[in-house]
Amino acid sequence: MNNLIIMIIVLIGAIAIDIIFGEPKEYIHPVVFSGRVSKRIEGYFRRNDNRILAGSIFAVSVIIITAIPYFLAIYLSSFVVVIYVIVSMVVLKTTFSISSMGDHIRLIVESLKNGNINDARVYLSRVVRRDTTNLNENEISSAAIETIAEGLVDGYMTPLFFFIFLGIPGAFIARIINTLDSMYGYKDRQNFEFGRFSALMDTVINYIPARLSWFFIGFSADVLNYRHKIISPLKYIRRFDSVNAGWPISTIACALNLRLEKKGSYIVNDDGYPPSVKDIERTMRVFYVAVYSYTIIFVLPLLVAMAFIL
Repeated sequence: MNNLIIMIIVLIGAIAIDIIFGEPKEYIHPVVFSGRVSKRIEGYFRRNDNRILAGSIFAVSVIIITAIPYFLAIYLSSFVVVIYVIVSMVVLKTTFSISSMGDHIRLIVESLKNGNINDARVYLSRVVRRDTTNLNENEISSAAIETIAEGLVDGYMTPLFFFIFLGIPGAFIARIINTLDSMYGYKDRQNFEFGRFSALMDTVINYIPARLSWFFIGFSADVLNYRHKIISPLKYIRRFDSVNAGWPISTIACALNLRLEKKGSYIVNDDGYPPSVKDIERTMRVFYVAVYSYTIIFVLPLLVAMAFIL
């Protein structure tokens, strides 16, 4: 029971840190650190002719090297409960993002409202992989909405899903896997084989949270009185290279009756309205409600259940 109380305190404290302070400084952020580790050792593994095997060992190596200082900090602080709780809060906070999403999206929204479409393209390019150079307002709005929906899963739901069952190590490793996928999970000549294991791990860890997003996005849209129709993402998810991404994006498209499109890749909810800057703001509200409803309805009850089971 004491462990349960500590886990709940750590979770609430981590969320509070996110709300009050936002993202930690780059020099202590595991995403930044894992990126530096990746770049430092990547060349040694790319020399191997068996790119799939090399990429797999590389991904595991990055996870281990990145985890060592953070797990060591947690272990060393465990001898004093108060310090342990504080350190655990900080480390857990680094595994998810709430306010960071709002900060990135706010810049896009403000630029569009001020008619600065070029600025909006630049800010959007910081959170999406696609080329933003020639996107119009509807296309920028679509990309931003898709980013919010997908970010709900891999930036919040997945880390906390693994926190429930595997504690901070589970959440931490899930976040590093997501980082590796964002860096190497491309189907281009350079990364198609080398990044395959990273992409596979990301697919596996996001499998259940992506499907849970159907409920929490729909629930949040209902709470905000936004829901337009019964949400049927199954009709669209096969249009995506990543089925996991298809679940939250298709769900938000149906919930808000928006036609979301990534040119050359997919169109979701074909008969929906072209998205606008107001729809980005609506999506952010859905995001925040989904974050807190997921925490209260799913994460906390399962933490309690796991405490009694184990």
